[in-house]
Amino acid sequence: ATEPHPVAYEIQSGDTLSEIFEDHGISANTLHKLLEADAEFLSLETIQPGTTLTFTFDEKNQLQKLDLQLDVARTASYSRTEDGGFEHEEITKPLHWESNRVSGDIHGSFYASGLKAGLDKAQVGKVTQLLKSKLNFRRDLRAGDTFSVIVGHVHTDSQATGNTRIEAIELHRGSKIYYAFLYSDGNYYDETGDSVTPAFLRWPTKRHYRVTSPFNPKRLHPITDRRAPHNGVDLGAPSGTPVMSTGDGIVSRIGNHPYAGKYVEIEHSGTYKTRYLHLSKILVRRGEA
Repeated sequence: ATEPHPVAYEIQSGDTLSEIFEDHGISANTLHKLLEADAEFLSLETIQPGTTLTFTFDEKNQLQKLDLQLDVARTASYSRTEDGGFEHEEITKPLHWESNRVSGDIHGSFYASGLKAGLDKAQVGKVTQLLKSKLNFRRDLRAGDTFSVIVGHVHTDSQATGNTRIEAIELHRGSKIYYAFLYSDGNYYDETGDSVTPAFLRWPTKRHYRVTSPFNPKRLHPITDRRAPHNGVDLGAPSGTPVMSTGDGIVSRIGNHPYAGKYVEIEHSGTYKTRYLHLSKILVRRGEA
């Protein structure tokens, strides 16, 4: 018998999962089992050109394992289980943060000034979001006002991952100084210790509906008796019920998954994201605040 053998494939522009699997002789049924295992995580929804899929086949040429390179630090791994399904695991290399200061003067809009200083669009948006309860960025800022932002960059032992975070903000408006500092709990606070991160709503709907399946990271599958985490809360709301974000943020992903249904992901200030699945209609666009 031959040993299990891995086959690596670098994703090209225009590729689809179904085409990649067909080209590698993998059945549509196997793809659907992988998507079922991925419904809690949606990692396979974000295949990007340049990243790598690694298929591991057994001696009968049946897929036993799939590894998806999410970025230089993270890999999503799907391993076949005894019942023929797949189990998801995320593998992360050791990481460390390195910080640098980005400073600039206000000339025109804060958006343009932030980009000129070296912030990217997402970072400018996050600074605006964090301080918008303190000042109106369009009305209150004047030419000559200044800002400094500490940006953290996450690295593996050998390279940058491309992921960043805002660690501190100092904005001078005339004689007034506004601050925001990232704390270890993932929230931002000003110099007096008051939160500048808006509180999250408990529910994404105006009415409270019955919880049909609670959050349970240790949930056991009722048939296979193996761990099958439920990383969300299911609500028994009628189809068409308006769903609201539980906090301010920017729409980072939208999609339509065969098991998770139509979904929206929102990135909030700090280290949090929320995701809304099984929607009947999507009324927002990616990048919308």
